[in-house]
Amino acid sequence: MTLKQKAIDRTTPIGAKPGRYQPPDELIAFLEAI
Repeated sequence: MTLKQKAIDRTTPIGAKPGRYQPPDELIAFLEAI
């Protein structure tokens, strides 16, 4: 898992915020509703 995360971290676009994507609450609510 750590190796996969390191590989993903290397593909982060320039100018993107570091860290994992945190979807907004509205998106989570929408996905739970479908």
